[in-house]
Amino acid sequence: GEAPAVRSQGGVLVQSMYRLLVESLPLEMPERIDVDLSSLEELDQSIRVSDIAASQGVKLVGDLDEIIVRITSPRVQQSVEDSSDSVGSEHPVDEGITEAGTD
Repeated sequence: GEAPAVRSQGGVLVQSMYRLLVESLPLEMPERIDVDLSSLEELDQSIRVSDIAASQGVKLVGDLDEIIVRITSPRVQQSVEDSSDSVGSEHPVDEGITEAGTD
C-alpha cells in the first residue's frame, strides 16, 4: 500500500532496509514479512525493526532500532545562477594593441 503522508502531504517513502534477519525453526520460516504503512501519517515518521510484529515462533535478530522505511519531505530543486557567467569583469582588459609605426 501507500503511506497516508505520501498521498496527503506529498512525502517521499524511503526504504532503507530490504532484508530482515530472523531466527526460527525451518518450518516456521516466513516467506515474507509485510510492513503496514498506514501508521505513516506525517512527514519524518518511520517504521523500525521493533515495530514489526513477527509471527509466532519467529524472532527478529539484529538492531531493533534500525529504520526500515521513513517518510521524508520532497526536495525542491532551486535554480542557482553561476556568478562566473556574468558579463562584466572586475578588472577591465586594457586594449594596448598598437600598430607598428613605419619609419
